[in-house]
Amino acid sequence: MKLLYLSISIICFLCIGCSSTYNVTDTGSKGELYRDFNNSVQNKEVKVTLRKDSVLVVPEGGEIINDSMLLNYYPNYYPLKLKQHNRQLSIAEVKQASYINHWKGMAPGIASGLFIGAIIGSTGLVYKFKTDGNFPEKNTGANIFMGSLTGMVVGAIVGLIVGWENIYQFNP
Repeated sequence: MKLLYLSISIICFLCIGCSSTYNVTDTGSKGELYRDFNNSVQNKEVKVTLRKDSVLVVPEGGEIINDSMLLNYYPNYYPLKLKQHNRQLSIAEVKQASYINHWKGMAPGIASGLFIGAIIGSTGLVYKFKTDGNFPEKNTGANIFMGSLTGMVVGAIVGLIVGWENIYQFNP
């Protein structure tokens, strides 16, 4: 049973990651979401999915101006095979655009690590030894506390690496 708890906990650590999805439609909040998108993606890697399900990864971000997306990338970026005059895409061609905020991913990582660490600690992997011999004695409270503390640190690191994905869907 301990092995089951451990394997579930380790799998949960690997699945840490959250996302926010914003639907950009023809409503009044479109301009506000465009400004938010423009401020957020400056100098960040942006993944743009087109209507034809092809994906462009733009290393220098993008900007939305007057219902078209201007892709910012340095001129010799070979994986992005767009001609110089095609750096601007119509929003009608774009299905969604997303970027990852690594710092925002720490909060769910810490929260997940707290609970996962408590589960691992409750399995009793850490034992307190008696002073009069080498026979281990379980100290469940200390195990849960140390497991939670360790889980929070590991969760923060995993959350920082995985990050929080912000997805903007255009006219879904």
